[in-house]
Amino acid sequence: MDKDQEFKELEEKSIEYISEKWKIRGLPHYQDKNFIRLNVNDEIKALSTVNDIEKYLFQINQKRILDIGCGLGGLVTAFRLKGAEAIGFDIDADAIEICKLRAKYYGFNENCFFVGNAESIPFPDKFFDLITASSVLEHVGNLEKVIEEISRVSKAAYIVFPNPLCPREAHYKIFWIPYMPKMLGKLYLKIRSFNPEFFEKHVHYVSIRKITKLLEENRMKVENITEKKILEKLNNPSQIEFSISHHYGFKKFIETIRKLGLSKLIAKGYALFGPSIIVIARDKTLQEVRE
Repeated sequence: MDKDQEFKELEEKSIEYISEKWKIRGLPHYQDKNFIRLNVNDEIKALSTVNDIEKYLFQINQKRILDIGCGLGGLVTAFRLKGAEAIGFDIDADAIEICKLRAKYYGFNENCFFVGNAESIPFPDKFFDLITASSVLEHVGNLEKVIEEISRVSKAAYIVFPNPLCPREAHYKIFWIPYMPKMLGKLYLKIRSFNPEFFEKHVHYVSIRKITKLLEENRMKVENITEKKILEKLNNPSQIEFSISHHYGFKKFIETIRKLGLSKLIAKGYALFGPSIIVIARDKTLQEVRE
């Protein structure tokens, strides 16, 4: 099979996988292949995460990295293309099969992806320079154990999770569910013709306070970089996605914010109510030894 055929198979399998997940939840776009393609977690989209890590933590070349809940393997691939010794696991065996197709396309060892559970990471203490977890912690059954394992096997962590204060639910892409008790959320989803089963069984909103507390209890020093990232983008609009930042109206809006000195206020508001929270954590023990 040539590379074009391998890529076509990878793309088709990825779209089919996401389409099935969306269909189960009752999302209206589950048959729209072009829309789904925009939501595939591929190595191109993952570059923003790579850039964050190299900006706020360290250069990833030759670093050992583990991506937990690796999904379709885009982030692990982006890491490996930048020279990192990256591997990833997911509890979903179907997702890992697609990851292996991605590894094959890029010429990586397929064993860099495996089926696993974040509550029991099969590696020794401090084996990894970094662990990444993107949109994972809100799905785990035992958050305390997962944070303990992340802290045990890694020297640093980069964690992204949905903001429970955001008025738009990330998994169903509709407004207001995060504010509601579980029972009301289920009822609301039914009224809106969505299937609430995934919401009921697999979505457990997590606050920044709880994540920080658990990481600190496991001797990790935590920094919430969400506001910092937004402020940097407001001060440098070229960092924002091309299609948005080059729109004349958007440029004028950003210009006005900066002239009025409102950048910090807007960044704080977005960090408080925006769609996701990003934290980085470093092992305190290793830092104390260096000092």
